Amino acid sequence: MSPDLISEANTMSDVLLSLLGFTQLSDTWNSKPAYEISMDALDHQSQEVLSGAFIVDYVLKGFIRPLFAKSTPRTITSQGRKAPNENLGNRITEMASSPDVILKPWKCRDIQSVAVFKWVVTRANVRSQVIEHHQHTNTHQEGLISNNWHLFIPPLMTLLDDPTTSVRASGLTILSQFLQKTPPRMLIQTGLSDLLEEALMP
Repeated sequence: MSPDLISEANTMSDVLLSLLGFTQLSDTWNSKPAYEISMDALDHQSQEVLSGAFIVDYVLKGFIRPLFAKSTPRTITSQGRKAPNENLGNRITEMASSPDVILKPWKCRDIQSVAVFKWVVTRANVRSQVIEHHQHTNTHQEGLISNNWHLFIPPLMTLLDDPTTSVRASGLTILSQFLQKTPPRMLIQTGLSDLLEEALMP
């Protein structure tokens, strides 16, 4: 990930997506100046950045989902539910034997995607609060995650299944934020409780 990518962006959404790749100061490609510039620019474009069109349609559907599509564990469905009749103990073995370059572009090419996904999970409740403030409704009270469950679970479980320690660590950090914003009933209804338990204690 290089600052040069920002200059290659064609639209405002492209620019904002490039900036999201610099929102984690601990990432190896990042620097304090790049981090501060990105955060300041995102703050000034908060209305656009926190809009459903950007977060859901552009980032989650247009950027994150295609990158993780080929490496999503077979233990979950496309709707983010536990798949029936899967051997949970084979998850990490399956992922470890996969060719990363082909199946994991998020890990080998678009490495900023994990930082982008983490930002979305971290900021998910902010959009909910903004919508409630302007529309005076409780429709989105449970937040962006519950309303777009199928867009969050596949990349999250993929990170937790990865055999690389640093990737799993990132997944656990994101999971911590995710669980704080997820109604317990969602984990029960989707049958993901045991999958998350094994991800935490394989």
